[in-house]
Amino acid sequence: TSSFLSGNQTTAGAVAEPTTASSALSFTNVHSYQMTLNWTSGNGSGRMIIMNQGSPVTFTPVDGTTYSAYQSVGSGNLILYNGSASSFTASNDGYGPLANNTAYYFAIFDYNGSSTQINYLTSTFLAGNQTTLVSGRLGEENGSTDLSAAELKVYPVPATSFVNITVNGSQANQELLFYSYTGDLVNRMFVQTGAPVQLDLSSWKRGLYFVKSSNENGDLIQKIILQ
Repeated sequence: TSSFLSGNQTTAGAVAEPTTASSALSFTNVHSYQMTLNWTSGNGSGRMIIMNQGSPVTFTPVDGTTYSAYQSVGSGNLILYNGSASSFTASNDGYGPLANNTAYYFAIFDYNGSSTQINYLTSTFLAGNQTTLVSGRLGEENGSTDLSAAELKVYPVPATSFVNITVNGSQANQELLFYSYTGDLVNRMFVQTGAPVQLDLSSWKRGLYFVKSSNENGDLIQKIILQ
C-alpha cells in the first residue's frame, strides 16, 4: 500500500467586535495646559482616543490596523491614547498637545484583539469636547493673567517641511524653545516680536513637538505636528 502524510489545522476565529461603546465622558483637572478625560468603559478589551483641535474628529479606525500614540491620522486628527484605562490626562508634558484657551474634540473607540486581528466598534462611539482655560484651573479664580495681549501663532498644522511662527507681546524680542513630545529640548531661537519667521523642519524627524514662549503674561505653548 502507498503511504501518505496527513494532518490538520484549525484556523483562529475572528475576534468579535465589542457590542457596547464607552459612555459618560467627563472632564476634570482642566487647566490652560491640560485636562483629564474620564469615562465608563464599554465591553471592549481596549479603547483608543482620537483628538482634533477646533472641530469634531473626522477619522474612523480601520479593522486590522493598529495605531500609535501621537500618530497623525486623517485631516488634523491625532491618536492621543491606546489602552485599557478608564481615564487619561492630556497635557503639555508629552501626554497630549494642548494649548491654552483652545477647544479640543475627542472620540473614544472601543476594540477587541490586537495587531492584525484588532476589531473596532465604529457604528457607535463616545464623543465630547472641552476648552482649555486662558489661565488658572476649572472651578478656581483665574487671577489677573490676561493672555489676550500676547499670542503665539504656529502654522501650518500639520506641517511637512517648515512652519511659520509669530509671537505678539510687549517685549521687543522673545526666545522660543522647541521640545519633543518626550520633553527633550531640540532647538531654541530668538525672534523679533510681531515679525513672522519661518523655521525649516526638513532635518527634523516626523512626530509631535511643542514650541514655548515665555513673556510678561506667562508661558505660551503651541504644538507642531510634522508629517
